[in-house]
Amino acid sequence: MENHLEIEFKNVLTKDEFIRLQQFLGVTENDFFLQVNDYFDTDDFALKKAGCALRIRTKEGHMELTLKEPNDAGLLETNEPISEVERDLLLEHEVFPKGAIEKKLKSMQISLEKISHFGTLTTSRAEIPFYEGLLVLDKR
Repeated sequence: MENHLEIEFKNVLTKDEFIRLQQFLGVTENDFFLQVNDYFDTDDFALKKAGCALRIRTKEGHMELTLKEPNDAGLLETNEPISEVERDLLLEHEVFPKGAIEKKLKSMQISLEKISHFGTLTTSRAEIPFYEGLLVLDKR
């Protein structure tokens, strides 16, 4: 399990702005990789109401379960690697993996039995170290 604070600023760019930024940063098509995000919540959006988000991210053959929670300075992310079997059990049978995120959700009184898959977003991403952070370019 890994915890870190996320301070994030998102901007939607036009296609021309994206291309200019990509060229300015020296990012080539070879720098992009595919990632798949599967999002979860309860039918009554208990996580969203609590300011939280829950996802599984699959990239470069690795899967990670992430819970984002509100924090004074941004979002507190709890990340846990999960196996393909654990991912498939959650996606197909709504069986939640054991671990720190499971315990956090229980402590928030979120019913694990009510968590279901709400959608998938696939993007092509490039990540560029930028000052003391990370600059990310996503395209669909």
